[in-house]
Amino acid sequence: MIRPIALIGDPVLLQMAREVTSEELPTPEIQAVIDDMISTLKSTTGVGLAAPQISESLRIVIVDKPLTILVNPVVTPLTTTTDTSIEGCLSVPGVTGQVRRHQTVRVEALSRKGKPIDMVWTAFRAIVVQHEVDHLNGILYVERADFTDIPPPPRPEAQKRLQPVIGSSGKKTFVIDSEKPVGGARHATFRFDLPGRIVGLRIQPGGALITRASLSGMSLKKKGYPAGTAEQMILGSEGLVVSPGDELRIDLRMPSGKRRLVAEVDVNPLTT
Repeated sequence: MIRPIALIGDPVLLQMAREVTSEELPTPEIQAVIDDMISTLKSTTGVGLAAPQISESLRIVIVDKPLTILVNPVVTPLTTTTDTSIEGCLSVPGVTGQVRRHQTVRVEALSRKGKPIDMVWTAFRAIVVQHEVDHLNGILYVERADFTDIPPPPRPEAQKRLQPVIGSSGKKTFVIDSEKPVGGARHATFRFDLPGRIVGLRIQPGGALITRASLSGMSLKKKGYPAGTAEQMILGSEGLVVSPGDELRIDLRMPSGKRRLVAEVDVNPLTT
């Protein structure tokens, strides 16, 4: 079965996946996960897939060409030689970045039948397996990239400081306040509990750059927002209609140094 790919921002991609025990590896449930991973990968243009990318927090990865299933993989660099290459990810669609990886690695794992695997991989195949094992440790490649056009997701402890506060009745103002100074790449996610129309958007400090915005995973614009036009480009002239459960995510690059981040959106409730 082809499964949906978990996208950047999904908590499952930030978790440490658990090992598969020798007792459960031959079970129909685990074997079905492996079959689904193969079907899902073959439906894409990708060359590797980790179980967390289909929302299964298990230490299983597959690498294509030739198709290799690795259960509980351990990757050990065999030399200090590293190099940079361009990487992409099915969980971060439409984005690439330069990442430095080891060029020769030892790969130890179990096959789907529980047989030991012990191989040496080099060059492209070594890069792929390092990328996929990162997924098992809750790491996206954008956190390692030297150059990319999307910021890495904040770690869970940072997300706790960016929870929405709901304002008064009538027009509702949703506020996200970092409380303490923050810097670098951030994101603010507004979760709505009512049908309405977003009619205002404010980010402080004013020098914060909005690099991307999405509504419940759907991109509102693919590239960065020129200074001074973000509100109009995100909301449009008529405002942005939202439903209960919708999430507006705004990715930001903070000005140099650390400052307190305050993001607000004004929502006019829709009447039925």
